[in-house]
Amino acid sequence: MIGNEDRHAQIREFLQDRYPEAVSISTIARHLKMNRGSVAKYLEVLQSHGHVIMRPFGKAKLYSSAQNVPFDDLFDYLSDAIVILDADLHILMMNRSFIDTFNIRSGRSIIGSDLSRINLAIFNNPTIWDNIDRILHSQTFVNEMLLIERGTERIFLTEFISTVIPSISFTGKPGIMISLRDITTWKKVEEALKSSERKIRTLFEEVPSGIFLFQEDGTILNANRASLEILGLARFTDLGLC
Repeated sequence: MIGNEDRHAQIREFLQDRYPEAVSISTIARHLKMNRGSVAKYLEVLQSHGHVIMRPFGKAKLYSSAQNVPFDDLFDYLSDAIVILDADLHILMMNRSFIDTFNIRSGRSIIGSDLSRINLAIFNNPTIWDNIDRILHSQTFVNEMLLIERGTERIFLTEFISTVIPSISFTGKPGIMISLRDITTWKKVEEALKSSERKIRTLFEEVPSGIFLFQEDGTILNANRASLEILGLARFTDLGLC
């Protein structure tokens, strides 16, 4: 059985082959052996996403392939994992990065599903849902938060944006765009650097030898405890009296 996405692709390919000619719904239905009513519905969706252009011709409607880059094509090039929800928290769109990041299996019907029903570990957090509820009720909400995915321990910088995208939100009600950036590697590097810094600071303070840190002009930047004891000083500021 051919799914909606395949039908959309068939119609887009047909119109691209005929470009710049504009054709009627009946012509498309006849060539692709599809029901005329179904073609009309598919064309409405394609037009709302910027894939096709409709030109009125008397009482008829003629369609041609759009030559601009549609929003959802650009959407798939974004590296962050992004999902867009309507006011009822149904999924309107998700980009390729979202699908790959959370291993959503091919062929699984996601668009139109409630976000809570797709059972992603990253969203199994009451703080997220409280924040989403605040957005929907136009209350103060947190724009960014760090989330840790259970099971994988991946760390995501997560952004929440209240938005309305007319081409995909037919109600005009505000929805939510959630963007997730995997910063696990960056956080590990950050923690490693902090750990190294702590070790160096501990070594600097605990080593029995006196250590001074100077600028090029001879100004003393710092001195460890051992150096102060050797000089018989109690505080670093006393070095200026020597």
